[in-house]
Amino acid sequence: HVSSICHIYSHAHTPSFIHTVSYDGTVRGLDLNAQAFISRFEAPESQDDMWFTDACEFQEPSTNPFSSSSSGSGSAATSSSENMLFVSRSDGFVSLIDFRKGSKGSSGYAWSADMGYKVQSVQHWPTSSNHILTANAGKGTSAGDYAGLIRVWDIRMMIKSNSNSSANQSKA
Repeated sequence: HVSSICHIYSHAHTPSFIHTVSYDGTVRGLDLNAQAFISRFEAPESQDDMWFTDACEFQEPSTNPFSSSSSGSGSAATSSSENMLFVSRSDGFVSLIDFRKGSKGSSGYAWSADMGYKVQSVQHWPTSSNHILTANAGKGTSAGDYAGLIRVWDIRMMIKSNSNSSANQSKA
């Protein structure tokens, strides 16, 4: 990476493979067995235009709304959870990276949505694969700047509209 790391994670069934997500718009994997880093994703946007602010692993893939072939089988669940990652971006978007679609270019984003504000953090809801949580960035010093505002989004609605609609969010 050429910038700081904003998220690091590993999966229980592959603990010797560690993912790192950087502000520079890249995701790398460290294979501890091979003692090598592998480039998993490079954002198509310039680092001058946006940077990753946070990331979280896709959870509960057996009910994956992004896949028409969600079978709920163990092998499909393992494949999806290891290959999909939500990233929050400084330009106000949340994107889903699907590592199976390539490591560079817009085809690497399976889905993106404009949240309408600079997103500081994203989390996949732990009990429902259909919801994400976002927290906005801001200082809270001006009207309309809701520092620390947390929102719950139904991604099924966001996929249908692919836009920021107030019907798709709940404010906390």
